[in-house]
Amino acid sequence: MNTYLVKWPDGSVSVVQAYDETDLYVRLDTEGDPKCAFIKKIVGDDPFHLTFNIAKQGEEQFIDADLSEECDDVKLKKFSFRKDMFIKYLARITNTSVKHIKNLPQNKVQEIKDGLGLE
Repeated sequence: MNTYLVKWPDGSVSVVQAYDETDLYVRLDTEGDPKCAFIKKIVGDDPFHLTFNIAKQGEEQFIDADLSEECDDVKLKKFSFRKDMFIKYLARITNTSVKHIKNLPQNKVQEIKDGLGLE
């Protein structure tokens, strides 16, 4: 299982564990739009300690996170979803195959997105 540090546009932060990229997308979708999140994968097998810093910039409050210096073997690695991630996500939540979703006409995919309240 992989662990991810997720920063949302509103400044809030989540630490999420997921089995794979699709599982991460599904888990993040319960909180907000996964495509809007800034995600870092926490890489390493050693225990880690995250320090969260709450700061204010103008009227906006934001949260920053850093690994403690004692965690030399653990790194924060930038993470991005693959381009076909949304197709895999649709296949999982509709309980169909990726091939089936890819073969749908574009207007049908858009209907599904609209039904889910997605862009």
